[in-house]
Amino acid sequence: MKVHHILEDLKRAFEMNEDFKSFSVGFAEYTEDRDGTIYLEDVEAIDWDEDEEFFLIPSGIAKHYELQAKSYTAIALYEELVSLPDIHEYDVFARSNTKVAKDGSVVSINSPTWATNYLTNDKIIYFQHGDSLDS
Repeated sequence: MKVHHILEDLKRAFEMNEDFKSFSVGFAEYTEDRDGTIYLEDVEAIDWDEDEEFFLIPSGIAKHYELQAKSYTAIALYEELVSLPDIHEYDVFARSNTKVAKDGSVVSINSPTWATNYLTNDKIIYFQHGDSLDS
């Protein structure tokens, strides 16, 4: 998944339902037992690097990357990404299983994202990462 796929998916979601604009933003992966349950984390920051990789940063972690934490809505993420055309071809990763050491260093798995989905009851649009149920 590339940044432009996020933009395309969000635009389609907004066209389907105007309420999606106010939904929070997260990322999710299936639980280890692979029973179809997902584990959701809110996104509080985004980042990218010179290797053309774009990262979704989970709640509570932005400060460790010296990033500003935000309460993203889907429209806020969309507008921010639209304003950054140079990164639209970057691959998207979720910073998952993030651990902060006592010295403040951060270790995480950069897990590729592969789909966009939403939960209307929870009012969240999320990006799926990790293994799919059929992999």
